[in-house]
Amino acid sequence: LQSEEVCACNWQKNDPTKNIDKMDVLKQELK
Repeated sequence: LQSEEVCACNWQKNDPTKNIDKMDVLKQELK
């Protein structure tokens, strides 16, 4: 999961809107 969190940081730097979508997906997977 840590590696995915690092990717999330990279997404945020590259495209904040994409990061929001990706984080929503990750949150759903964690449920």
